[in-house]
Amino acid sequence: MPELEIQPARTPAEIRTFLEFPWTVYRGNAFWVPPLINERQEFVDPQRNPFFQHARAELFLARRRGTPVGTIAAFTNQRYNEFQGTNLGFFGFFEVLEDPEAAHALLATAETWARGAGHTAVLGPAQWSTNDECGLLIDGFDDRPRILMTYNPPRYKDYLESAGYTKAMDLWAYELPLSSFGDSVNGMPPKLLRVADKVLQSGKFTIRKLNMKDFEAEVDRLKGVYNRS
Repeated sequence: MPELEIQPARTPAEIRTFLEFPWTVYRGNAFWVPPLINERQEFVDPQRNPFFQHARAELFLARRRGTPVGTIAAFTNQRYNEFQGTNLGFFGFFEVLEDPEAAHALLATAETWARGAGHTAVLGPAQWSTNDECGLLIDGFDDRPRILMTYNPPRYKDYLESAGYTKAMDLWAYELPLSSFGDSVNGMPPKLLRVADKVLQSGKFTIRKLNMKDFEAEVDRLKGVYNRS
């Protein structure tokens, strides 16, 4: 097999190659939903993604004879470590062909970066945080995709475990077909409707539409609720 080379992806052309590589991995896979390239470009851009106000990252591209065979990102999430009281580095954007050597080398590259950043352990996959996609799919590869849930080939689990990684926690995706509730209002469960109506009648809560004329303040209110939750 040709010699493996792993280098940072920093120029616009290299980053474009990095972002387009998954199309090679998932070619012909009906269950993978491709992202929008222009959105991904903004997503990894420190000048445009607010995540980088408290984080820094490096993108890496693996090649054999100039042909891309894998990608990975290593990054620091300062807010996460401050809140959790940890000293973790992270990896994400882990995509690789059927190439165990490349997979292990990419993971080792991310670990080396994290060690150089002063971290004592590495957590992933994530891109970039729980506000985005995180986790590794280990079951349900022929199921319909869920919004903001990851999708990957089954072999990634073996690659990670053979590199010494173990499960941090379980992450589940649930499905609730509204059609199963028959003719109830808007397809919602009758019990849920009764409970919601009872809560509203208590007078402790009100429900209103978003006020677009006060949009910035509305967003601040939403952020406050989200962060407290």
